[in-house]
Amino acid sequence: MVATVTGLWFPGVKLPQFDFNKLNGWLALVGVGGGLDYAWNNPSLTFVVGGVIHMIDGIIWAVIFGLVISPVLGVVIKPLRAMTPTVNLIKGLIWGG
Repeated sequence: MVATVTGLWFPGVKLPQFDFNKLNGWLALVGVGGGLDYAWNNPSLTFVVGGVIHMIDGIIWAVIFGLVISPVLGVVIKPLRAMTPTVNLIKGLIWGG
C-alpha cells in the first residue's frame, strides 16, 4: 500500500504521478491479447484489473514473508529467533529493505 499511495502523491512534490493500478492493468490487458487500443479505450477496466492484480501481489508477498522469510531469518540470524514484537519489527524492516 505504501508504494500505491506514494505513487499517487508524487504530483504533490512536483513529480509525475505513478499509478501502479493503471500500469498493472495496462500490462495485463495488453498481455492477454486485448491490444493497446483496448487498454487505452477502457480506462476504468484497466484501473480495476490493475488494482486487483496489485493487491493480490501484495498479499502474495506478505504470505511469502510470513511463511518462508521470517522463519529463515530466525535460523540464519540467531538473535532473530524469538517471536517478540520487536524481533518481528526488525524482520519486517530487513524484508522491506
